[in-house]
Amino acid sequence: MLAVYSYKTNVLAGASGAVVTIGGPPGLGLTNLVGAHEMLQTIQYVIQTGAGVSAGVVSFQDIGADGTPRTLTTPVPVSINQASVVFSGSFTGLFHGITLNLTTALAGGNITYIEVRGAPPSHA
Repeated sequence: MLAVYSYKTNVLAGASGAVVTIGGPPGLGLTNLVGAHEMLQTIQYVIQTGAGVSAGVVSFQDIGADGTPRTLTTPVPVSINQASVVFSGSFTGLFHGITLNLTTALAGGNITYIEVRGAPPSHA
């Protein structure tokens, strides 16, 4: 399987909950998710805030084998409390899927771009 990604533009102030999701376990009818049914190992994310953003927290959720998203403690949630800044990073593990979730509502402005990418384990 090739790397997968999902993105969204213009997430408005006041938004909360799941923003973008990739992957998902087989057998749960999650075929609408980008990259469903494949395990992912390397995850990268990019969050670009717009003018006026003053508060918001993005957490990372693993989609379990039962289809339930569970918040990860590593990596730690990203506080997006600055306007016109790009927050990015990566982490590894073995995941059915990943959701970027606004656990604290976005305040003061919008997210102009948010993306999550995932790559499967390499088989050497």
